[in-house]
Amino acid sequence: MPIFPRFPVRRLRGGTRTLRSLRGLRARWVERPGWGSDGPPLLALTALWWLFAWRYLTPTPADRLMLATGDFTYHYMTFRDLLYQGIRQGSLPLWIRCMFSGFPFQAYTQSAFFYPVSWIPVLQALLTGSPHVSLDLFHLESLLHLWIAAALTYGFLKRETGSRWGALLGAAVFGFGGYLTGYPILQVAIVEGSAWLPLLLLGLDQLTERWSPQAVTLAAIGGI
Repeated sequence: MPIFPRFPVRRLRGGTRTLRSLRGLRARWVERPGWGSDGPPLLALTALWWLFAWRYLTPTPADRLMLATGDFTYHYMTFRDLLYQGIRQGSLPLWIRCMFSGFPFQAYTQSAFFYPVSWIPVLQALLTGSPHVSLDLFHLESLLHLWIAAALTYGFLKRETGSRWGALLGAAVFGFGGYLTGYPILQVAIVEGSAWLPLLLLGLDQLTERWSPQAVTLAAIGGI
């Protein structure tokens, strides 16, 4: 009597075909170019971002956390509110008189006057008629850049390594590692600048191979 049972040849062949099919599916996912094949890694990064950010964004007060007060609330959020208050009064606050006997607001990099994402809490306050910008939306503005950093790092590393798994791991480390999730999310200008660094590197890397309008555009967006 044989120690191991003898399976029918048909089942062995079926298992072989199944194994080959799984290997083929994996090969197509790893090698096939295009955004369709990048969907699972980007979904994974989105899930990681939500696991980190949901306690700050949940509408349930009992479950909600808040980033530490300090520059986050007294400095950066004040800049958003100054912008909003100026628009409510019918003018853009290009110059504000309440700081240093007069201050060129739009020229100060940390005011992020020309940065589109910084207008998220301002536009929400304008639409709702709120007396001040929302602290919850300001949390979203800061935390959103962790996802931007991870997604752009994935695109850069995929080009450098040719591996989606390697790019996914590197994106998770940079986007949700100790650096960006520590001090920079409180110093909003730092996290907003760091998030676009992978796009700058991607554009510069393409420019080292050949000049193209796409590479120049990527480098310009990432650098600005």
